[in-house]
Amino acid sequence: MQKTNDRPQVYELDGAAEICGLGEPYLKRVQDKGTEEAVVALEKGSASKRAPNPDPPFAPSNLDWHMDDINRLEAGNKIIEAVRRRQREFAQKYPGREIF
Repeated sequence: MQKTNDRPQVYELDGAAEICGLGEPYLKRVQDKGTEEAVVALEKGSASKRAPNPDPPFAPSNLDWHMDDINRLEAGNKIIEAVRRRQREFAQKYPGREIF
């Protein structure tokens, strides 16, 4: 790196002249609507080339979580009850995004 007294020849200011970028911009905003559609089509084409999901490492099973025992053990536990209450509130506030 060298110190110089020369000012940069190429710079770009934003509309309010609050932000200055030195050198040639590597991205430029395009207002053309056709370009936006082309980008969306390009992204969809790229997503379609994605590799398929791998097979699960374990075969599906009918695992019994013994939820009745879990509920019995959680009953009366103030910490667990507070967590479950927050989970219910979250599910009511954001329907379709249940975390449990």
